[in-house]
Amino acid sequence: MQKRMSLEEISEEINISRTTIYKVINNKGYVTEKTRKKVEKALEKYHYVPNYNARDLARNREYIIGYVGILHLSPYFARTAVKGLERAQEEFRDHGLKLEIRESEFLEPEKQLEHLQELYDEGIRNIIIAAAMSSVIREKINQLRAQGCNIVYLSRYVEEEHRIYVGPDYFQSGRVAGELMGKLLPEGGKVLVLLTNSMEIDSAVKDRCEGFVQESAKYPGIEIVSIVENINSDRQAVECVEEYMRAYPELIGIYDVSYKLASVAEMLCAKGIGDSIRLVGFDCYEEVVPYLKNSTVDAVVSQDLVGQAYFAAKALFEQMCYGRVFEEKDHYAKLGIVMSTNVEYYEDY
Repeated sequence: MQKRMSLEEISEEINISRTTIYKVINNKGYVTEKTRKKVEKALEKYHYVPNYNARDLARNREYIIGYVGILHLSPYFARTAVKGLERAQEEFRDHGLKLEIRESEFLEPEKQLEHLQELYDEGIRNIIIAAAMSSVIREKINQLRAQGCNIVYLSRYVEEEHRIYVGPDYFQSGRVAGELMGKLLPEGGKVLVLLTNSMEIDSAVKDRCEGFVQESAKYPGIEIVSIVENINSDRQAVECVEEYMRAYPELIGIYDVSYKLASVAEMLCAKGIGDSIRLVGFDCYEEVVPYLKNSTVDAVVSQDLVGQAYFAAKALFEQMCYGRVFEEKDHYAKLGIVMSTNVEYYEDY
């Protein structure tokens, strides 16, 4: 006899999104007949039973979660995180889940203070936040906690203790990138590192850099010629790379944490040297896909940001609605490696 599986487990087993399965269960929205039959067969096989009792208990009640997000220097973060939050809202709308979304520019972290206060003034006590700059909002977070708010961090956190965090282990992701670069350059060579912010103010950037430096040092011959911080535009990134290519004609590798990987790749292609320099960065987003496909970008370390945002909203909702608690303070995202041969599987992420 097959064991009973959760909706999440069934989704992974049959490779169909939870949103689509939810549509089939509730007979809502368009689903192809082929997909509907596949879902129904799996629901029967794994003995899935919808929790209608919980729905009845939640009916006529609202569970509001506020999201304070960042319009990142890369467009990937904002649009992808919201997609995950919306997936959770669609799945649990009938149970009373509602989201209030506030976003601001990454380089204007003080705006997050205003958004946090707005949500509190509206009576919202459960908040997901992707913190732009911890030093700016730390005091506000402590104040909100003292006033009874539940805080879940998405992708970036403020507190070292007493936190609930959903996102990557940035140091580990840097190590993965360092191993990639070391194996892409078995004979060694000069490597340039590009960072979006100062390591003093951005712990995620710092960890990704330090992880890379530590791991790449294990490969004889890898020489980091420079770590350039505060690359905040496509033009800056391109001009910086051009400058270092002139200064170091033998430059053979670039590690990008500036989220300007597509622009650097475009420049290298335009100069006809896309095959000459190894490019390693993060996240498989729309602008990078063509350069992964033609191998100008050799590899990116990926994360399922949609899944992270969905999990953060789902878990916080279940805490509000059913009293379930977070069992761990850190819920690290699974890291993947995307290259030309498997990019097609990641294009929708």
